[in-house]
Amino acid sequence: MEGADDEANKLKLAAELDKTKVTSLRENLERVNQSNAELNEKLVRQKEEKEGEIKTLLARCQDVEKEKVLTERSDSSGEKNKIKQLNAEKKKLNTRITKLEEEEVQ
Repeated sequence: MEGADDEANKLKLAAELDKTKVTSLRENLERVNQSNAELNEKLVRQKEEKEGEIKTLLARCQDVEKEKVLTERSDSSGEKNKIKQLNAEKKKLNTRITKLEEEEVQ
């Protein structure tokens, strides 16, 4: 009888130990899940911040590119105006030369 009681006590202690292990594992799992949730929230915030920074940088790049294109166009337009002015001056000078040559001949 004593052997059976010892065996029953051993089984009871083993069951209590298993319950304690299960409780400990559940608590650890709960802490890990909480940590994962916090990390996920942090990562989502960081991702949103980075996406905002990327959008801002992209907008700046687009603005810089637009400004560059407009500058090139205005430079090109300015060059065209200079060419027109030079051609007009050339025409005037050619007209003067022609008049002077005609005066010399007379």
